[in-house]
Amino acid sequence: MRSRCKSAARLLEMALEQNGRADAVAFIRWRWKHGLSLTEAAEALGLSQRQVAYCASREHEVPRTVLLACKGWEVERRVAA
Repeated sequence: MRSRCKSAARLLEMALEQNGRADAVAFIRWRWKHGLSLTEAAEALGLSQRQVAYCASREHEVPRTVLLACKGWEVERRVAA
């Protein structure tokens, strides 16, 4: 079952990449990499859950500021560790 989930996730990533949605792929990978729910991602980035849901919907472009916040959050976690 876990293999099926990984296959489906990879298929989604490939479809988004082929449609020029590198922004959505980056945001999805960030959330999955850190195992964050929408609520946890919102708290981590200092955004509302609604804003994060908007980014996660894949219907709209993920703002560059959100992608930069994801990278900054990762750097802060590394420095704190």
